[in-house]
Amino acid sequence: MDKKNILLYNTVAFCAALCAAFCAVLPVHAETAGEPMAIRVSDILTMPLAFVGETFGFPSGVATVRGPEKEMDDVVFMYPNGLELYIAHDLVWQVHLTCPESGTVHGITAGMDREAAERALPAPYSVYGDSSVFRLPGAAYPIGLHLYWDQAGQTVTDVYLFRADY
Repeated sequence: MDKKNILLYNTVAFCAALCAAFCAVLPVHAETAGEPMAIRVSDILTMPLAFVGETFGFPSGVATVRGPEKEMDDVVFMYPNGLELYIAHDLVWQVHLTCPESGTVHGITAGMDREAAERALPAPYSVYGDSSVFRLPGAAYPIGLHLYWDQAGQTVTDVYLFRADY
């Protein structure tokens, strides 16, 4: 195996051990599966790893995501309701909502109409072909909201809430 594959293997092994440790001490919260969850920036972004387990329970899956640089790799906790939490330095730095059941951010859910989403937000900070990035107020650190649109550009398909300083 080359160095890249060894690093990926070790990262996955570490995540599996971490999840096993969670399972041993934290209860599974089945009530989060399939129920809409209001996501408040102050409650999830920068949430310590121990509170992630207490709040959301054992994830249904764990993955690693390769960043553009080796220091930017993430561990992602995936939950059955479409919620994904990106962990860096033992804190949540990004939240990904993949379906309406995942929750809401500033009134925005995956699956909602683009016009309604844009009316609920300030003007976009950046606009790309298939997505827009918004800056959100209300925290001691910069917060970004990245919305992806369907191929027709009419519906929100993915919602990413993130700390813009990570």
